[in-house]
Amino acid sequence: MIFEYERTNIHYQLKGKGPCIVMLHGFLEDHQIWEGITDRLIERFTLLMPDLPGHGRSDVMGEVHSMKDMALAIQALTEHLNIDSYQILGHSMGGYVSLALLENHADSVDRIMLLNSTPEADSDMRKENRNRGIELLYRNPSTFISSLIRQLFDPETVQLYEEEISQLVTRATSFPLEGIAACMRGMRDRPDRTSLLSAFTGRKLFLSATHDPIIELTQIEQLANQTESDFFALQGGHMSWLESTAEIVKIV
Repeated sequence: MIFEYERTNIHYQLKGKGPCIVMLHGFLEDHQIWEGITDRLIERFTLLMPDLPGHGRSDVMGEVHSMKDMALAIQALTEHLNIDSYQILGHSMGGYVSLALLENHADSVDRIMLLNSTPEADSDMRKENRNRGIELLYRNPSTFISSLIRQLFDPETVQLYEEEISQLVTRATSFPLEGIAACMRGMRDRPDRTSLLSAFTGRKLFLSATHDPIIELTQIEQLANQTESDFFALQGGHMSWLESTAEIVKIV
């Protein structure tokens, strides 16, 4: 299905019944990552799964996709569908967008689940890495995409997911380079939203992985304590939606 937001087409899937969960994928992903999870949830929940701008079949919004701008698009989509309240499950970049939703629409959010994600802003080193990544993306997109996706898995078990990695790379290489770069700029420039999460009075969960190469488990455990959030440690790397599917379903 297609929703037009400010001259930008946002592609989404909607299925299931019951309370709504807005499921937001991460960088270089699309709504299809949730397929292994949605099949086990559609009897209990209405699942709204958009392709974030510049990813999947959704259009590019501009040169920079700020987390706030993407959150506004998602909020407009929920209003279009007459969804007054919802839970959010956001993976990585999807978690950043989820947090941005809390800024202006916290009353609509019943529960926020941050999967392999953090409310903290990028460090200076991380920002430099984003800038270098944008340069590499335009210089050699296939190398950038394939190497980055593979690096997100637990190296001890990555060989178990060769087929899924191939599918992820194939889909990601079809995304417009402008959309990928716009999201990288948006992630680079996002503000720290730790205090915002602390102030949120709904239920909040961190689901983090033992071998995540991007976000350290101990760091997230400290943030969970700081923000009075529930904390769950999953096995595997940064791609917990695939590496720890059964555990996520139980937690949700």
